[in-house]
Amino acid sequence: MQHHHLLSIAVTESVLATTLTTRVFIPSPLESSTTTTPTVQQSPSSPEETKFSTKTPTQSPTIVDEMVHKNQEDGRNATESTNCTFDPCVHLQDTCFNTPDLTCICSGVTSTSQPPDSPTSLAVTVVTHSLVLVTWCAPNSPVTQYLLGVRYEGLLQKNLSFSSAARQVFISDLEADRTYHICLQAVNGAGSSGPECTSVWMGLNTQVFFYTLLVVCGVLMLIVATLSFCLYKQCKKATTIFISLKNKEKKRKKKGTL
Repeated sequence: MQHHHLLSIAVTESVLATTLTTRVFIPSPLESSTTTTPTVQQSPSSPEETKFSTKTPTQSPTIVDEMVHKNQEDGRNATESTNCTFDPCVHLQDTCFNTPDLTCICSGVTSTSQPPDSPTSLAVTVVTHSLVLVTWCAPNSPVTQYLLGVRYEGLLQKNLSFSSAARQVFISDLEADRTYHICLQAVNGAGSSGPECTSVWMGLNTQVFFYTLLVVCGVLMLIVATLSFCLYKQCKKATTIFISLKNKEKKRKKKGTL
């Protein structure tokens, strides 16, 4: 019994004589250059004694440079992709409101729950006496299609529709020497815009005028040729009669002499 008691005391003293070391790691952000790692050492003689050690982790300069470069690129890309650079007047180019997977911002956009603004810069160019080219620019609004109406003296002559990417259209089969009233509207799910209108005079049919002039010139040339021929025939006949009279007079004189 005494032997077991002595063995227990010896084991207890051996355990108490062992230094207990506890390390606590405190994480810090990447920007911090030092990390404080407190080391607590306790012994039977001084349980409250605490020692702190400071360690400075090393970081590769290459990794730091790559991180800075990436941050600069991210900032530059964010700045470059702030505003969309769509040209609203380019034909067959959809507006940024109708283009999926955008990385830019469409500034000044009206809501899709509101009717769109009217198209701008509507212009009509006469190509021939029966053909015109209509051009326009898209509004700063979401658009699903465009509606175009052609009127003459208040009566609707044509009613056409085009996709949201259209910026121009040719209108044919118009009458010469007429003034047409052309109106364009933008449409989306919430309604249609106010009409943007302009007028165009088709002018005269230059081809008909040209062919008419050719016919008149041909008739005049034919008349001149006919008159010239008649005058020539008349002059020739008069000359023949004059020569015949002279010959008769000569014969009469010869008979009188004999």
